[in-house]
Amino acid sequence: MDTSGSTAELAVGGKGVVSIAITPGAGMKVHEQAPLTVALKAPKGLTLAKAKLGQADAANKPTHAPRFDVEVTATAPGPQVTEADLQFFVCTDHWCERQQAHVSVRTTV
Repeated sequence: MDTSGSTAELAVGGKGVVSIAITPGAGMKVHEQAPLTVALKAPKGLTLAKAKLGQADAANKPTHAPRFDVEVTATAPGPQVTEADLQFFVCTDHWCERQQAHVSVRTTV
């Protein structure tokens, strides 16, 4: 998981992005037709444009390494942590396996 494309600092009222990229290892890919969900939970100091994402919401589709970018608006000062739970399938030419992941994205307002 790569969250480096996320906005690290915002002013109150400012807009940024929470970015989560699924980066499978060499010879692996995220299956583009299998179920994929991203459930986001924002702290009180941030508002998300969308909290539930799927394959159709990938910013870089079609791809075997999807990236999800969700706009956030800062509503209160202080350190904020957006939590994300992901479920997806990683495949090679010989197998597919369901994956679950949890990531935290930090933003300072």
